[in-house]
Amino acid sequence: LILFVVIVCLVALVGCGNTVHYTTESTNGSAATDDEVAAMTDVSLYEQSIEGIEECLVDRELLTVEIVEAKTEMKSEIIGASQGYRYLLSNNAFVELYEYDEENELLQEVKRQIAESEKGTFSILGLDPLTGVFSKDSKFLLVYNATIKYDYQPIADVVKEFGV
Repeated sequence: LILFVVIVCLVALVGCGNTVHYTTESTNGSAATDDEVAAMTDVSLYEQSIEGIEECLVDRELLTVEIVEAKTEMKSEIIGASQGYRYLLSNNAFVELYEYDEENELLQEVKRQIAESEKGTFSILGLDPLTGVFSKDSKFLLVYNATIKYDYQPIADVVKEFGV
């Protein structure tokens, strides 16, 4: 009986020792507000790359590590980008993130369509229109299907903050 109690206690202690709790706290030790989390994850602290945006989105809890690890590489050349990925969110919702190395005709066409559209949409190759949001310097483009119900705005706001 004593041996059984010792084993149960050891298992409980080992299990508790491996539990990691992540919390975001403000400087005063209380739970951080959304504004405080945003300040702690200032985009200027991240690499100006898709990986930097991914890291910021994970830190702000807008994407999970699992979503980032399961991303799908896209045929980015279709919209003139150097690279692009699709991230599956939930209930068929997704976002795509593209990076542009230089200006080109396809990028100019996407920019033109988004600027001229009331809803910020564009369509390439006759495909259904998608919503597009550029970073400050148009190096990054976030794409999503606004007809699929999901709150894309917080992700779009982060992407808009990136760029020089």
